[in-house]
Amino acid sequence: MQVEVIEFELECPEHGVYRVQVPVELPRPRACAHCYLPVRRREVRRFTAPMPVAASAVGPAEAYVG
Repeated sequence: MQVEVIEFELECPEHGVYRVQVPVELPRPRACAHCYLPVRRREVRRFTAPMPVAASAVGPAEAYVG
């Protein structure tokens, strides 16, 4: 199974520029993953990737970190 993914470039005043990949159905990042300050974001690309875990294996309230 494939999942659509957006790659964002985030610019934090404290931590500089870094990239994150977010599935399309999740909210867009608005804060730094390290310090939670507001960030500037730029969409780099969209692509499809194989889903690492079956959708039924991770409950709706659980986060998948992979």
